[in-house]
Amino acid sequence: MLDAQRYKPGNLRSEVHFTRLYICSHVLFGALPILLFLLHSLFACTIAVLVWYTLTLGLVYGMAQGRDACRMGLSVVFASLPICGVIFLGQILPEWKPETPPLLPLIVLPFWLGLWNLIYATATVFTWNSTYLKKACSVGFKVY
Repeated sequence: MLDAQRYKPGNLRSEVHFTRLYICSHVLFGALPILLFLLHSLFACTIAVLVWYTLTLGLVYGMAQGRDACRMGLSVVFASLPICGVIFLGQILPEWKPETPPLLPLIVLPFWLGLWNLIYATATVFTWNSTYLKKACSVGFKVY
């Protein structure tokens, strides 16, 4: 009973606001690699990132319902983006020769993909360890 009173949504107002901001920033900026891969004419990577993004949105919904396992799952899915990005930058990009030039120059690709790898590697560790996210996921919240 005391735990139910301690962790009711009214007491965790700052944690819920922070989690909403964190989730909304992922929803807005997480879709950007889909557009950038599309502008680089890398359609297989576009589909892969679209599947990744859809999976993260499902896990975000689970977090909002108060399932803490979805928070840990989101952290694991976040980790897959930097791992695949490093493999892409190290193995695929040096040997990729497009037949037609993409809309964005190829010199930009390593910069933004490296930046996204760094951002989501940090988000992986933060999502796994954040007490704010743990408390907000324990009671559930509304994203909007």
